[in-house]
Amino acid sequence: MISGFYLTFGKEYMTISRLHFIGNQTLKEKNLIKWSGLRTGIPWNETLIQITNKKIVDACRERGYLMAHIDSVSINSNQGKVDLTWYGSEGPLFYLGELNIESDSIPDIEFWNMLDMSSGMVYRPLYIESEIRQMTRKCAELGFPFTEIDVTRADIIGKEQSYEIALTFHIRTGEHTTVDRIKIHGNKVTRDKVILRELSIQAGDPYNQKKIDLIEEELEKLGYFKTIQPPKIIKQSERSVEVVLTVEEGNTTTFDGIIGYIPPETGEAGRDGYLTGILQLNFRNLFGTGRRFEVYWRKPDQFGDEFNIYYEEPWIFGYRLNIGAGLERIVRDTTYVEQSFSLNGIYRLDNRWKTGVKFQTKNVYPDSLASRELRLAKTVYRGGEIFLEYDSRNNIYNPRRGFVYSVGYGFGLKTNYGPSYLFSEDSLASEETIHKYKFQFQYFNNFWQNQVIAVALSGVRITGNQATLQLSDHQWFGGARTVRGYRENQFHGTTVGWFNLEYRFLLGKYSRLFLFNDWGYYHYIWRSTIFQAWKTGYGIGLRFDTPLGIMGVDYGLPKGAGFSEGKIHVGLVNLF
Repeated sequence: MISGFYLTFGKEYMTISRLHFIGNQTLKEKNLIKWSGLRTGIPWNETLIQITNKKIVDACRERGYLMAHIDSVSINSNQGKVDLTWYGSEGPLFYLGELNIESDSIPDIEFWNMLDMSSGMVYRPLYIESEIRQMTRKCAELGFPFTEIDVTRADIIGKEQSYEIALTFHIRTGEHTTVDRIKIHGNKVTRDKVILRELSIQAGDPYNQKKIDLIEEELEKLGYFKTIQPPKIIKQSERSVEVVLTVEEGNTTTFDGIIGYIPPETGEAGRDGYLTGILQLNFRNLFGTGRRFEVYWRKPDQFGDEFNIYYEEPWIFGYRLNIGAGLERIVRDTTYVEQSFSLNGIYRLDNRWKTGVKFQTKNVYPDSLASRELRLAKTVYRGGEIFLEYDSRNNIYNPRRGFVYSVGYGFGLKTNYGPSYLFSEDSLASEETIHKYKFQFQYFNNFWQNQVIAVALSGVRITGNQATLQLSDHQWFGGARTVRGYRENQFHGTTVGWFNLEYRFLLGKYSRLFLFNDWGYYHYIWRSTIFQAWKTGYGIGLRFDTPLGIMGVDYGLPKGAGFSEGKIHVGLVNLF
């Protein structure tokens, strides 16, 4: 903030005490003062006169007062204060008169459909220039990328206190252009055909500026490239162009892991230590073909572990259809073992919309204590899910703007195999139906420079034809990707949701520092008792680019906990 007091070194500064305009007829003085960029209380220097006068005149002319002028400026100073008075006039207001279009190929009616301006509007030079640029772009979308538009006549017609300007536009579109070929530079692993098949525009297609502008977004969502240069258009002839793409590949093959040994605590004679850690192997662009292969193992504590393996084949039969298969095994704190096999298909409707279906079989094997105490049955589940997703993020790793919205529904049949006493004591049905409803919403807004607000909301609702669902049917959450500050999958329920709010400072294309606040909710019924709670976590996080990929480090603190009770979440959160 600039105040009325200034340090000087042998020189007195004058400050503005009054701003006044004389001669303006229709424009208000407060608007002229605003356009000048000056205000009372700030330092004054006579060298600002020319700059300020130009600002005022340009602002008037952009609002249709093309004859606006300043005749003189009176400067009166006294005891370090200066009064400024402008003498001049905005002149008459100019309007758009008759508009004429002369085109060498595209019918004139096409251009009239492109125009938003019309006769009778206030004549605003910058607006007219933007309309010309808009027409040029529309021509490029119609296959004429080298269109030239000139104003060949501008006739001024005076009408008492106002004037009209009749304009004639001459448009030279040239020949209808096609894309002769698309060249790719910089890809050392990814095959050309893997890149080209993702593009909306192909060699031999008519030139379309909209599709050219989509190329960066389409390649960005592949996740294979660190940098993607804007496409270069090289004119080959009057009827053809060459599109040149330059990319830099990232590391799509990564191995990440950490193994630790936890010794037995002092005084626990006879007990053994145990291993803990995470291992993750990712091939997200196997042999440059776009195929995906992942292996993941995590052992969070002595009694639990997770293991899954997944393979995905892209572009089945030349369509935007990916087919994937996965195996998963989860041990929940020795209470039960869950083994599942899934087969899914994902069809991308375009670069933003996709839909998919998933088929799954899941077997649950509880131990005897879990069956007795937690009332868990040995079960076999067979079901499927469908989903629809829209993703408009400008960058999937570190977005500045856009949103993601997805909804899903799942239905399955579960067969219970006992133990037999659960059928009599708990009235357990031999067959159950399970319904699952899922939604997710993410929003990103770059509201100022490199600062972004990120909001995410996720929810899952599971129902069945029995009053109480078993623990193995619940949705689990908590940890690095849901509610930070808590252990991974610390909470569960049949109705769960979590909300994430982040204030991000973007440090680079893939790097950011951020503050976060997470909320989570769960609800379920067990033995006629309702269990529900809200959980809150907050903290600070960092994402940064490494040779392995994008590394994430978050420090989360549960609400009401001390600093030493916080959780550090570390890992490769996104891979190139």
